[in-house]
Amino acid sequence: METSITKQFIILSLHPEKGRILIQNTYFRYGLAGAVLMDFLNRGEISLENKRVRTSFRRNGEVIHDLVADMMEKSSRPKRVSYWLGKISMKSRRIFRESINSMISACIIRHERRLFLNIIPYNRYFFYSQNTRNEIYEGLRNVLLHDRAPSTEQLMLIGLLKATRSSSILAKHREEKQPLRRMCDKVGKENVMSSEIDKAIREMQSAIVSSIAISAAASHGSH
Repeated sequence: METSITKQFIILSLHPEKGRILIQNTYFRYGLAGAVLMDFLNRGEISLENKRVRTSFRRNGEVIHDLVADMMEKSSRPKRVSYWLGKISMKSRRIFRESINSMISACIIRHERRLFLNIIPYNRYFFYSQNTRNEIYEGLRNVLLHDRAPSTEQLMLIGLLKATRSSSILAKHREEKQPLRRMCDKVGKENVMSSEIDKAIREMQSAIVSSIAISAAASHGSH
């Protein structure tokens, strides 16, 4: 599927019938931030050296791309992946909103605004065609359950699902949840991480896990 990692991550995260996000809020926020960085990495606009991010952005007119690029370029020196994950996660609502609106405009997703108890508004998002999600969904299942060779984008998505503990969203029934979790680990370990981009994917995945753990600890400590 020719679309960004960020949009593919959102598409996977939406319940195909209920139209809600399947991933717990904190995990989803950092997953979105990680997806934005994965997109930069995939386009060759960032690289990782000694766990620090070096940038070479090209403005393309996309709101989120240029917003985050501006933010990262203001830094006087290269920062760690975890630093940028934290900063970008603070923009997660806008990242989600801009990405969803783009897919609504492209007639990929339909938005419904509903009322809980006829008072409290909430949003639901539905696919015009289930093929949109199924293409990504079945592609990842083929990699994890049927030993297909993963593309770079699929490795990125698998890394995001593993980091956000969300591999179960690929399960068609309960018995598949553990095998999918094991295969996410196996793909990460067995895939020969020889290229710089593969090493960067693994580094980002690790940073997302650490950032989520720190955020969760801080949240529990504040109560």
